Amino acid sequence: MDNKMRLLVKNSLAGYASLVSDVRVKACKAIARKVVSSGAIAISAMSVVGCSVSDLVDVGKPGDDVVEEGAVKTYQGAVAMYNGAVSRFQLGFSTFATSTALFTDEMSLSFHVSTGYGAIDSRAIGADSASNITLSFTQLQRARGQAQQARGALNLHKEVAPSFYFARMYAIEGFAEVLMAELMCSGIPLTNSRFGEDIEFVSPLTTTETFESAIKLFDSALSITHDNDAVLTLAKIGKARALVNLARYDEAAAIANEIQTSSRYMAEYTSNEFYSTGQSYSYIVRSREGINGLDWDRADARTQFGTDGRQTKYAITSPVVVASGIEARLIEAEAALQNDDPDSWASILNSLRSSAITPAIPPLSVDSTTGANKATQISVHFRERAFWLFLTGHRQGDLRRLVRNYNRNQNVVYPTGSVLPVNNNYPFYGAMTNVSPPMAEERNPLFQGCFNRNS
Repeated sequence: MDNKMRLLVKNSLAGYASLVSDVRVKACKAIARKVVSSGAIAISAMSVVGCSVSDLVDVGKPGDDVVEEGAVKTYQGAVAMYNGAVSRFQLGFSTFATSTALFTDEMSLSFHVSTGYGAIDSRAIGADSASNITLSFTQLQRARGQAQQARGALNLHKEVAPSFYFARMYAIEGFAEVLMAELMCSGIPLTNSRFGEDIEFVSPLTTTETFESAIKLFDSALSITHDNDAVLTLAKIGKARALVNLARYDEAAAIANEIQTSSRYMAEYTSNEFYSTGQSYSYIVRSREGINGLDWDRADARTQFGTDGRQTKYAITSPVVVASGIEARLIEAEAALQNDDPDSWASILNSLRSSAITPAIPPLSVDSTTGANKATQISVHFRERAFWLFLTGHRQGDLRRLVRNYNRNQNVVYPTGSVLPVNNNYPFYGAMTNVSPPMAEERNPLFQGCFNRNS
């Protein structure tokens, strides 16, 4: 079609991609004419050149201004699409991190809630749920689509576009797939919406296939950029995270070894969702949630919350770590444990305790490390991961991995028993360890629902 270059793709609910015939401008007509600094790494999830690129793809009423084909084809337009993809990913990540904190044992509700938040907290989410946890799937799918669109638009200007722009789009697409694979049931639909092309429906992938798809995207990112530390951290940690999920520990450790402990990729916000949802819905940290939850009240400075249980790690505009060198060390430690090298495993954990936080944390005891049996060592390892990675969107993947890779019964991993505070709508924790894509995804002709819930 001759006019495709004037079209942007907007994903509808649940990530189902629909091609918008007339791209309307609302408040942000000038966004496609603004150039954002090529060195910017953290773009506000609430403000990209003063507005969200999603404003560009909302279909308005007849008579609204239309983004001209030429504007979309310009380098300035391509940069705006790039920044829009960054913004959308950060929004998807924050939604994922907050909703999975509630889904696991990181956070809980402080009072009876009969809405979808109660369903998330009790892991009793219906297939027709439009709750925040299914919204995270929607936002991550949109991030994938916008990254694909931006990459195609930037390709028209590859002689001037920085290489890390392309790498970052590949890495964002890959990271979105990793998060979806950690959260969703097997049978994930990954519709493609590439720039200037028709929507491509793809047969849903298993959990394993989704992680493998993400690894290919990270490899594409790493083949492009070699000098941008933040993007390299996102791509390398993303790949290592996918490999750990696939139980390919040595491969994961090898790539994690390339990351300095101080390296980080941050998501930055004008309004941090951990802060805003915590204030609105009284998210609290509850020790021993559902019997199996961690004893967060015995934690140290790595987990931060007040006497009322509300998190204090994030202020209203605090950035959130998406990928870091600390996670790289934890991945190396897990590989050592898998290779029956508890001395190296314990040494890595204690090194982090002595040097990665101020003031330093006392070393782990011999009884809990080199002198413990393998089952205890695994429990200690995941406890350390939970404290180091507190409220950074890792707990759901870790709990699910304990079930899938370490053959632990979900009833001793996820919260179980009666829900507190007493909730008449959701009195007991459900058996869910993953979530179905929203029903809106059924508009995708290849979507088949969950293949299974056991992987």
